[in-house]
Amino acid sequence: CSPSKRNRKCVRVVDIDGRTPQEKGRQHGEFLRKQIHECWKFYLDLFHRVGWKDAEIRQAAMDIRGCIQRFFPAYVQEMKALADSAGLEEWQVIALNSRTEILNARRTAPGWTAEKKKEIQRCLHNIQESKETHADGDKEEGECTAIFLKKDAIQAQNWDWEEKLEGLFTVLRYSYPDGRKFIMLTEPGIIGKIGLNSSGLGTCLNLVSHTHTCALWGGIERVSFTPCIPVHILLRVALDSTEFKRALDTVKKAPRCCASMSNIMLGHSSGKSAMIELGGKSVEVFFGENQMHTNHFLGCGFDKITTGSASSYARYTRCTHLLRELDDSVDGELEAKRILSDGEGKLPIL
Repeated sequence: CSPSKRNRKCVRVVDIDGRTPQEKGRQHGEFLRKQIHECWKFYLDLFHRVGWKDAEIRQAAMDIRGCIQRFFPAYVQEMKALADSAGLEEWQVIALNSRTEILNARRTAPGWTAEKKKEIQRCLHNIQESKETHADGDKEEGECTAIFLKKDAIQAQNWDWEEKLEGLFTVLRYSYPDGRKFIMLTEPGIIGKIGLNSSGLGTCLNLVSHTHTCALWGGIERVSFTPCIPVHILLRVALDSTEFKRALDTVKKAPRCCASMSNIMLGHSSGKSAMIELGGKSVEVFFGENQMHTNHFLGCGFDKITTGSASSYARYTRCTHLLRELDDSVDGELEAKRILSDGEGKLPIL
């Protein structure tokens, strides 16, 4: 595509229409080989910067692989074919699709003090679930705001992540022999993300975390990681679902580990919506007509402590106000764009 007069960046669109998981993976890997390598290079560097070693990443990925193989073997087949055609090892592609869990379970981060690092280490020696009530206000990951408006069944979100990745964002259009289809905005090599399927089911994602709990994943030596289904695989499961309830139940019941921390927003063209907070071992579902989520916990036992940045709480407060001002006479899509482009305050939604 060509940039518009406003100089907006274009997003590549790739059709994935293979009849089998292997064919889908092969197409993904062939069409986006260069971009997948760039994406892996970016995340490998990020994994290193937050305290991971290559051997630990590989072990975590392979422990996760076994869990995915047990519950959703077709996705393992797809990722293996993707890796082969892109020229990567299977564990590297699985690590890409597990990047949320790996980043959640960091052992260090830019700007952390020596005392903060010691705190993490002390926490790792505590077998019990972490009970600290201090803030994780050092998050440097991107921030995002997701909303669902029952009027017109509009679901949307901002996705503010690393600027280096902007040129890699890709729209994948999947189609199946039985007529099912979905479209999603993702990063090359990641097989589940933000999207909408032909059954009217949409997915959005917010990163939420509590560092002192997540850092327990893998134990002190990091040689064995509790298996889980990564959040990006759960997003793919939802996009492959034909029924809202089935998608909701699958996400709720999926195996989790202490690094399984995110919010998945499901929306449906019927006007149904659910926000599924994954809080490690706990899960909490929120239903409502007009819903929103930013980057801190609303429940899962973490609602009494600070789990997000100042931006997350500011955006949540502002979004709450804007949702109360919804005008039923205005088109839902326009209202969603107005909310997500709001620039008021020092820490705006946009």
